[in-house]
Amino acid sequence: MKTKVADLMSRNVQHVLATQSVSDAARMMRGHAVGMVVVLDGGRPVGVLTDRDIAVRVVADGLDPDQMTAVAAASQKVVVCHPEQSLVAARALMEENMVRRLVVNDERGAVVGVLSLEDLASVAGSEAELGTLVERLVRPNTKA
Repeated sequence: MKTKVADLMSRNVQHVLATQSVSDAARMMRGHAVGMVVVLDGGRPVGVLTDRDIAVRVVADGLDPDQMTAVAAASQKVVVCHPEQSLVAARALMEENMVRRLVVNDERGAVVGVLSLEDLASVAGSEAELGTLVERLVRPNTKA
């Protein structure tokens, strides 16, 4: 039975440096067929950049992705968990912080994975349970 973050997290985590361009990040996403990269500064996560962030914060505003840094376009709220944490604790972190992804760090602080809402969905007890989690992330004042 999958009960720890390490059991479900994606280990195929791509990253870019904070100073790299949004274009660099987009090319990396395309090359690795991922929709998200972790933005690092000094080896520590300082942001999460998704394909949606690029569309909404860069393209929609007519900004130049070659001139904009990854950190400037990224969601800078990085919520971290650890591989040995329980899935229950991870879910609580997502709800508390209103995020759909947790960056997974090892004991030294190195990024070793990402746990997403989709990962949790794969072990949700029921569609109703998953629906409740999604509802809480969309509308934080919803009570179960």
